[in-house]
Amino acid sequence: MTYLAVPIGPRNVEIGLTQIAEAMRLGAEIVEIRADYLDEPGASAAVAMVEAARRAGLKIIVTARDVRQGGFKEIDEAARLEILAGAVGAGADYVDCEFINYTHAHVRERINNAIGQSQCRLIISHHDFTKPFVDLEVLYAEVIAMNGNAIPKLIYTARHVNDCFAAFDLLHEKEGELICFAMGAAGMISRIIARKLGAFLTFATIDLESATAPGQLTIEQLKNIYRWDAIGNHTSLYGVIGSPVAQSKGPLIHNACFAHTGLDSLYLPILLEGDWVEFKTFMDGCLEREWLGVKGFSVTIPHKENAMEYVHQTGGFVDSRAIEIGAANTLTVALGRASAFNTDYDGALDAIVSGLEDKNKLNQMPAAVVGAGGVARAVIAALTHAGAKVTIFNRTIEKSRHLARTFNCHYEPIENLAAISDAKLLVNCTSLGMYPEIENTPVPAELLRAGMLVFDTVYNPRQTRLLKDARTAGARTVDGLEMFVAQARRQFEHFTGREADINIIKQILENAI
Repeated sequence: MTYLAVPIGPRNVEIGLTQIAEAMRLGAEIVEIRADYLDEPGASAAVAMVEAARRAGLKIIVTARDVRQGGFKEIDEAARLEILAGAVGAGADYVDCEFINYTHAHVRERINNAIGQSQCRLIISHHDFTKPFVDLEVLYAEVIAMNGNAIPKLIYTARHVNDCFAAFDLLHEKEGELICFAMGAAGMISRIIARKLGAFLTFATIDLESATAPGQLTIEQLKNIYRWDAIGNHTSLYGVIGSPVAQSKGPLIHNACFAHTGLDSLYLPILLEGDWVEFKTFMDGCLEREWLGVKGFSVTIPHKENAMEYVHQTGGFVDSRAIEIGAANTLTVALGRASAFNTDYDGALDAIVSGLEDKNKLNQMPAAVVGAGGVARAVIAALTHAGAKVTIFNRTIEKSRHLARTFNCHYEPIENLAAISDAKLLVNCTSLGMYPEIENTPVPAELLRAGMLVFDTVYNPRQTRLLKDARTAGARTVDGLEMFVAQARRQFEHFTGREADINIIKQILENAI
């Protein structure tokens, strides 16, 4: 069993009691009392909160964290040890002592004597708030050698999602109770996957303002979005790969669809920064670890072309649409090999036609596409196939030139954006205007005009700055929601072989945006 633990860092006992009650209401199984947050740290305050948590039926961890290991305030060693000893006497289930302190004989003696024959267990923790550990396996061995009955807690900061594999491997390979995950945005998925890999616990916070470490999710997010209570050893993993991904509604949609269809599956936001090398390292890491249960990915900016290249290099299947477009937004994994698909093409075409009412109107229509990434490739392919006269505008002229040659259309440098005045259709395929940079726009308002159809592939926010400016100018608009719904439905079918309920997808998106 992997416990769901909620850390609380109260300034006083009264606040602590309120937080304990709230943690219990939200579904916490363990509460971690951080005595180093108290205005007046002391054993009596810790004891009062331990007794309250016991009455509430919660398991309890108490720590008075050393500032060298992320403590909130300086507490002298004698006071920290007194707090831990008092917590043991009050009936705490666990006390947490830093490895750097437990290596000292007098600290070991005090803690071991306090625990004595009680039912309290010792957690020996070590944190690195700036980087991964040099050798996680060696550190684990050192902790076990110091006290084989203790629960090791080894927490580090992931500078890249690929740093998470060390934690995955340790949890997979070691038997016995172990707490191990990575902090930070890149490490967030390790907090969720911890349950699948049998970690002793993971942490979630009451609310984002109460977080005690970077990357902590709220209890509500963990339970309602990431299906915490349904995660098991055999849960299949999916996710969205990109940078950024914090704004993605993919986890909301796919996890809701998994729940609706009764599938033992989980969909994660995977922040994958970098380019080809980092993408390949991540994919290799997933495919080499069959026990992770990775079954598929949605792929977004900036990795759609990397996804295609990876499948080509590893001998996987690439569907004809993805080959034609030269980019993939969907990967499936089976028998240790990835396959690539593109669902953006149909999604984009459906969205554009919804604003025209008749697909035939695209024939010979002057169209301006801003951007030259993976989404742009799908949009340009769909438009040229429908007979539109496309001009590409992009900052990197070489990418524009390559796309223009591939799809037999025109290109212009972004500095010539004023040339869109001839276009009857304008499509934004960049991330400009995406949350949280919602005031950005790829096209100055003065270039928009009545009679133009403006389609923004950004769907969060639904009404971007570009679309607001277009409506003010008298243009018709199509938001990115229609495209997202269409491509997400097709992705779900690729992932599972089942039809997604499009009404669920639309309802979730409309509520979330």
